Amino acid sequence: MKKQLLTILALSCVLASCSSGTKKPLKSVSLELDARSAASEPSVTVALSNPVHGEETALAVGAIEGKDGTLANGAVVAHYFADKATIISIELNIAETKDGSPYVAYAKNDNTQATKKLGELSSQKHDVRHTLRYDGSDDLLNYRSILIAEQSTSSDSSMGRIVATGTLKKTARAV
Repeated sequence: MKKQLLTILALSCVLASCSSGTKKPLKSVSLELDARSAASEPSVTVALSNPVHGEETALAVGAIEGKDGTLANGAVVAHYFADKATIISIELNIAETKDGSPYVAYAKNDNTQATKKLGELSSQKHDVRHTLRYDGSDDLLNYRSILIAEQSTSSDSSMGRIVATGTLKKTARAV
């Protein structure tokens, strides 16, 4: 059940990043069928191409969970491209802060401990649904941890209190 929910959330992030308001639509989708033997199921590989970034070289997905008593859940999907660019889509269900301060997403490299600010999550309906789409030229392939922080203000440069975390895991794109 948990795996099915993660799959549904991950697919919704993929669809959100590929459709709503995207200024850089995906150019093409190609499918390759590999029937290795009649006894096994054929595997399907999907290769995406972005008109700006080129071929997708890797895909990673993960679940996001609340930390230290914070009620939160969501999904994160990261696309890595041939030009070393990264697109990360986050969908997070978390209550709005009492004082209206923003939630900010960060990617963390667990080997070097370096962090990259991805941006503020937004809530279109001012309810628990928060989203973020990061599209940057940075190579974030080794940034596997996703941290969601409650900032005191949007201009605060230091990372606020961590309220949710997730881990990206490389995966084969399946149809």
